[in-house]
Amino acid sequence: MRVGIYIPHFSPKSGGAYSFQNTIIKSLQETMTDHEFYIFYSGQQFKKEHSSIKFIPVSIDNPNKTALVKLLLRMRKNIFLKKLFKKEKVLKLNEAVLENHIELIWFITPFYEYVEIPFIITVWDLQHRFQPFFPEVSVSGWSWESRENLYKSILPRAAFVITGTEEGKREISFFYGISERRIKIIPLPTPEFINNPVITDSENVELKKLTNPILFYPAQFWPHKNHIALLFAYKILKEKYNLLFDLVFVGSDTGNLSYIENIIEDLGLQENVHNFGFISFNDMIFLYKNSFALVFPSLFGPDNLPPLEAMGLGCPVVISDQPGIEEQLGDAALIIDTTNENVIVEAILKLKNDETLRTELIQRGYKRANSFKSEDYIRMMINIIDEFKPYRRCWSSNDKYIHL
Repeated sequence: MRVGIYIPHFSPKSGGAYSFQNTIIKSLQETMTDHEFYIFYSGQQFKKEHSSIKFIPVSIDNPNKTALVKLLLRMRKNIFLKKLFKKEKVLKLNEAVLENHIELIWFITPFYEYVEIPFIITVWDLQHRFQPFFPEVSVSGWSWESRENLYKSILPRAAFVITGTEEGKREISFFYGISERRIKIIPLPTPEFINNPVITDSENVELKKLTNPILFYPAQFWPHKNHIALLFAYKILKEKYNLLFDLVFVGSDTGNLSYIENIIEDLGLQENVHNFGFISFNDMIFLYKNSFALVFPSLFGPDNLPPLEAMGLGCPVVISDQPGIEEQLGDAALIIDTTNENVIVEAILKLKNDETLRTELIQRGYKRANSFKSEDYIRMMINIIDEFKPYRRCWSSNDKYIHL
């Protein structure tokens, strides 16, 4: 079959989404298959290492224009602009798909664009249903109404829905009434960049100034990332137990950084809490390899990539007990209630005082991370495409179907 893959515009500052799409594309280019793959992309370039894969640029996702128009649409002050922009987006992606006689398209992220052919959609989480009070899934950015309207519209029409865990499958079926037969589980692959054994040092002068054991938390500054609990936990470690760590944050500001900085100042932790913002993959690898632990208190899940990255690079993981986390990480992490800073403190003390446990977590984590291979992800995806092939052959892909 001729299979399309839609890649929305992501920059390295997008974090896990950027790592995921690059891992998938690299693995796909290394996979032998009878299917013809076409990658539709916008605003970025890829290393085109496989001649059998066609890369087709589309211009539906101009980031600056999108941000401006979405702002206008949210303000609901320009109905004509809304219609015009919607039409422009539809025609540009849909025309490219039809022109190349694509029979099935896979949206590897939840960012869907209208197409007139069967599609597969990926769902990362449904946290707007579980925790609608967080501003980033309710009133700001991708609002609650936008998320809900999208999922209600596209999930029932998808040929298949891809999710990473049994918990994710249960939630999709429960909230949107999708047949479990059409929900496929493919665990997230561990990102490819961890396989770079060359990185042993960092050129970042500020990173090299750190002298204490490092507690590392790579996360954009969304409220749900729960930096606040980690700060309160560190305050206890420092004042009650006289333990000094360098608490390192990395990630882009998505609206909550100033609040976190004010809390750091209120708690008097400026000396030992470091925000390096967006850093290179080399520096990420350096931090994973040299940290005492990854502490990941995010209140959204279960599909998160940093724990797999940390495990693959020999860094033990402490993580929030969100539904589905144990399914993803098994016994390779300390899974705790991260809404309680005292529980975070207990977990860090446990690692500090029990070197055997820390070593075991590193060993289990490495094994766990290496069990989620990108080539397996692609193989399972191709199996799903194969499953759909007998259905898709029932009508032509050369001509648009018209009901008479």
